[in-house]
Amino acid sequence: MFLDLYNQILIMAIVGGGLY
Repeated sequence: MFLDLYNQILIMAIVGGGLY
């Protein structure tokens, strides 16, 4: 689902140090 992918990307971005 897009929601899962989007949510995972957001979490990774936050944990990664805010890539976005």
